[in-house]
Amino acid sequence: MRRLAACLVMFAASPCHASYCIDMSGLSPLESSAASQKPIRAQVEALLHDAETIYAEGAHIVARKPNTEGESIALSKMESLHSGGESFHIKECNFQDAFYPMLESASREDSADVNFVLTRIGQFDTFIFQSVNEALSCSNRQAEFDLTLSRQLLDHAWMEFKGHPEERDWDPADLLGPQSHERCIDDLPLGISYDQLTKIIDDQIRKFQQKAP
Repeated sequence: MRRLAACLVMFAASPCHASYCIDMSGLSPLESSAASQKPIRAQVEALLHDAETIYAEGAHIVARKPNTEGESIALSKMESLHSGGESFHIKECNFQDAFYPMLESASREDSADVNFVLTRIGQFDTFIFQSVNEALSCSNRQAEFDLTLSRQLLDHAWMEFKGHPEERDWDPADLLGPQSHERCIDDLPLGISYDQLTKIIDDQIRKFQQKAP
């Protein structure tokens, strides 16, 4: 963990702050949203369950493997409409809303095991956030790499929480991945009108809905 911590600017990839999060009306609430008055370990366990939700939603978007501007815009619109199970950025931002106060609370209690769990959760969040944004930029190889790394980090958070700190100093062999930086193919005609764009994007949404990842 020492090398990973040294190589990462923790949580820098995620831009949300609590006051900017879209509320989760119409979505299932996160477990951590109702855990703030519970003992710190109960709060952390709720956060771990929420991290599994965040991972599943991120993996769902990455599995779409968008290749064009139209596909990327369609996925972003699906998120805003909560369509097809896409709501990653909304839930991830609210996840952070719960995470940061918990991190401060654990620091005050000076609980080493809880702080190690939260460090892993923070690392997980950085990579799952990067993974989804890379997918939406059509950089699918890098998205897959960071998704896999986020899963490993979340697994190590669970290990620590369940009282198995023997891999506390684990670091991934590779933090960077392929660094391929693929780009979306521009498939949208020049001079396209708003109505035409809406039709293209809505048609693409229907294709996504008909073909589960």
